[in-house]
Amino acid sequence: MAEKLGDQEVVGRAYSGLGNAYQSLGKYEKAKDHYEQALVIAKKIGYREVKELAERKLAELSSKNEVETQLKEEVMNLEELLTDLD
Repeated sequence: MAEKLGDQEVVGRAYSGLGNAYQSLGKYEKAKDHYEQALVIAKKIGYREVKELAERKLAELSSKNEVETQLKEEVMNLEELLTDLD
């Protein structure tokens, strides 16, 4: 509705809110998509509050992804070590 009316502030906040919801559900890729959409709108209209929030949330997701990748690599290395011990 807000999108049709051209209220980009509301649309930006909505995308940010959806990003929060998806992040809470562990659906990080969908969260990332919504934060990115919020960021595009916020930059376009100069909405600093949503811009900063979206940037912070995207950084959190990126950091979480890096940690997850490192943990997966460590698990694979441990599995390989266990295999070598057999």
